Amino acid sequence: MSNMFYGASSLNQLDLSNWDFGSVTNMSFIFFNAVVTTESYSDMLMQIVDTSSERSVPLGAHFIKHNNCVAKAKAELESRGWIVIDAGPEAGANAANCTEWDP
Repeated sequence: MSNMFYGASSLNQLDLSNWDFGSVTNMSFIFFNAVVTTESYSDMLMQIVDTSSERSVPLGAHFIKHNNCVAKAKAELESRGWIVIDAGPEAGANAANCTEWDP
């Protein structure tokens, strides 16, 4: 999945929340120079932590922010050796209806 959405400019309705990331071994630069919403990226992180048991996978979302609800999911991926490069949490992105990942 490396470079999969590289440079994509219209991913406003991207929904990766039902994808199976179980076999993914490389997500470096997946969203490099792409336009992805905070919500879509956050949903993807939650789906990855639920569907992947892979370790030490690079995930490159260099300029994309996530919401605060995925802090535990991101920490879990990093504890598995994932190298998650993103822009961090978006200020005020903790919507009332978001569900925090819970193992």
